[in-house]
Amino acid sequence: MRARADRLFRKAALDQVTARYGALPPGSPPGHFAGPYQHDTFCEDFDLSLALLAIGWRIEYEPRARCHTEAPEGLIGLISQRYRWSRGTLQVMRKVRRAYPAMPGARGRLFQLWLYGTYYLETITGFFFNYVFLALSIGMLLGTGVEAGALAVYWTLNLVQRGALCALAVLLHRERLRLLWACPLYEFFSSLVLGGALVIAVIDQIRGTRMGWGREHRPGG
Repeated sequence: MRARADRLFRKAALDQVTARYGALPPGSPPGHFAGPYQHDTFCEDFDLSLALLAIGWRIEYEPRARCHTEAPEGLIGLISQRYRWSRGTLQVMRKVRRAYPAMPGARGRLFQLWLYGTYYLETITGFFFNYVFLALSIGMLLGTGVEAGALAVYWTLNLVQRGALCALAVLLHRERLRLLWACPLYEFFSSLVLGGALVIAVIDQIRGTRMGWGREHRPGG
């Protein structure tokens, strides 16, 4: 059966976001326009989603949705993309408490609990577990008393947990189970290579490094 075509966003919802958050501040540079997509983060889809939730709209998951995009073709392009996503997410999270008023009642408390219990918690635990493994590996190689058995147990438990999540995702999206063979390789690559993009994004966000779509540049540069 053919999926029913529908709107991605309700116009009334975008109009409310524009009225609440989309006005341009005085002295805005040329090329900026009023609207629901704001110019102050590099993760505008996440920013818009939180703005919709903050004013009381609901966002539903559509598993049959398909989106075509241009993917990076090389390692440097992929790391740059992940850096931009990570930096944009940090910008949105910083913006949430300042720009979006807290929703009243139980709905507002649930929204805050979801937000801080997912994005913040995932970022912190991801840092911890990924780089604990890296530190243990370096310690074992340098002969500082870290036992290979302890490292193997840690890595095995990590793989079992991530493998279960990968299997669940494959089943939910009805993909081929043979894709699971790549899970250990992906986990290593994602944790230690792409995780570096998040580390750099956090450091640059703390330092206040300015960004551009084509290149990153330092303040005053």
